[in-house]
Amino acid sequence: MSFTSKWQDSACQRVSFATYATPMIDKGGGCAYYEGRICLFIGGSHEGESLFYDNWKGMLGTGIQNTSLFAEYAPLLEALGITLVDISRIDRGFSVGVHITIMTKEREVDVADCSKVYKLVYPRMEMLLGERDLELEVSTPGLQRTIKDVYEFTLFEGRRVRVYDTEHKDWVSGLVTGSDATSVTLGNAFIGDSKEMIETMVAPFARIQKAKLDYRWEDDSHGN
Repeated sequence: MSFTSKWQDSACQRVSFATYATPMIDKGGGCAYYEGRICLFIGGSHEGESLFYDNWKGMLGTGIQNTSLFAEYAPLLEALGITLVDISRIDRGFSVGVHITIMTKEREVDVADCSKVYKLVYPRMEMLLGERDLELEVSTPGLQRTIKDVYEFTLFEGRRVRVYDTEHKDWVSGLVTGSDATSVTLGNAFIGDSKEMIETMVAPFARIQKAKLDYRWEDDSHGN
């Protein structure tokens, strides 16, 4: 097991950088960290605890690119050579929690990328929130990310995913070869436990109940 972390504590702020090579459960909040995920936490009082990761259990969504948070920060991150995968906000009384998931298209994300995003985002949000406390988490998608929005299929082209197809009433695993406004195209696909490979399969979003990244060692490429 490989685990590295860097902690910087002060009266108002805590910064942690963590890289997990094997699954680990946080003792404080019961949060699961999966293989290949880099995470950076800012602020708050829950050491090592993720407010967001793996808490989202909903249906596959649409329209994240049209949300105000995404529209504001995606261009700013793009200027750094970083792609915004997801951004979400939770208001909890006097505190606000924000989680940002990032990736890069040409290489794997590292801790320095997460730090750049923090330095860009934190001051802007802190100023807008005034006296409210800000808890900011920046992370990479991980190898088994639950896909939240159909937009993500455009980012993970070439990656293997698993989608639950309501027509087949089973999970379908395949490499993302393309997507449009209504469907995702999967190559080298398998339905359930079947050993029969389907060269090309089109899965309409209307049939996809859930989706997640599906890392396999035999596939040529994968990200964070």
